[in-house]
Amino acid sequence: MTIEETDHLSSIVDDEPSLIPEREREQLEKGTRRRHDRGPRLTARDVICLLWIAHQFAIRLDQLQRLLLRHTPERDRVKVKPGTDRLSLERTYDTLERWRALGLIEHGTILHGDRLWTWLSRAGLREIGAPFAYSKGQPASVRVPHLYYVNQVRLAVEEKRSQDTWKSEREIRRELGRPMKGEQQPHVPDAILYATNGKITAIEVERRLKDEGILEETLRTLAMGYRSVWYFASRPAKKKIGFPLWFVLTLIGAGLIFYLSTHGLDRMIIAQLTDYVLAIKRHHADIAQWNISRLWLETWPVWVRTLVMTPIIAFWRTLENSGNGDSVRFLHQQERERQRRVARSKSKATRRTHHPERIPDAVNGHLVVGVSIDDENAE
Repeated sequence: MTIEETDHLSSIVDDEPSLIPEREREQLEKGTRRRHDRGPRLTARDVICLLWIAHQFAIRLDQLQRLLLRHTPERDRVKVKPGTDRLSLERTYDTLERWRALGLIEHGTILHGDRLWTWLSRAGLREIGAPFAYSKGQPASVRVPHLYYVNQVRLAVEEKRSQDTWKSEREIRRELGRPMKGEQQPHVPDAILYATNGKITAIEVERRLKDEGILEETLRTLAMGYRSVWYFASRPAKKKIGFPLWFVLTLIGAGLIFYLSTHGLDRMIIAQLTDYVLAIKRHHADIAQWNISRLWLETWPVWVRTLVMTPIIAFWRTLENSGNGDSVRFLHQQERERQRRVARSKSKATRRTHHPERIPDAVNGHLVVGVSIDDENAE
């Protein structure tokens, strides 16, 4: 949430809803002058959740239940069942109805058989101060699955890293602006996570398999542009992403190894190994006599620098597993084919026993005296 959005929030948010029961509140209001501003009003939770939805384009009903409960004040959670992670459907629909009465949202079922989706109206974006264009409002049907998984990732990340700041793709694109004619816009991640320690992480959510060339270019762009990259993928996409991901990281790791080796890494390794050899020759297995402090001072810089070899090892293991996986799949396929042939033969033999006249007297010059079948198939 930006500073401007926070300032705007404070100007439009009313106090939290009263906890006084409805009957007692009606008795208190008797004899008092009727207020001219009665009706649905926004709360702090409303504005926070509406801004969340605006940044994410849209939200599905079950995700909205989780979001609303996460930002529900503790004193209002008395009716929530212990252990639940979402607000009840009844209270969620009440909130949606209040937002709809204020003209802040639009909703509908975009995909057949899917749950209800909610997005902000033009008036809603203007009311909460969200700096986004309304565009067409309802998300295109082809984007809905991707929006769902990005929302899932954000809900999961914010649950574990509540102090970090999430910058959505919609906000990133707004800051980049529209590209000039003929200008090629760089790849935009699905989000950027700003950690409290200053670490910046690009987040990419992959639902479908991409062309390997496009995937490799995406990974290279993200790896060169950000210190950290989190790639969330479905199972089919994960299998295809593994090879190009480790390939790109291997290229980067190999480049860093070459750079470090030309800047003293080889001398550090030789000095470290020399001291270890001398310590073993002088004191053998009596580690208490070794100069541990000196050895550690020489060891940890080398250890940290050689961590860049991790992608190279992972890439090699990926190649190895890929080869083994193909061999195993081939053997499994052969075994399944053999079992199907055996089953067909047994089934044919069983059918023939019911019609003795169909059993030949001889096959390839050999006398047929019976047909071998399993006990469970025998009558």
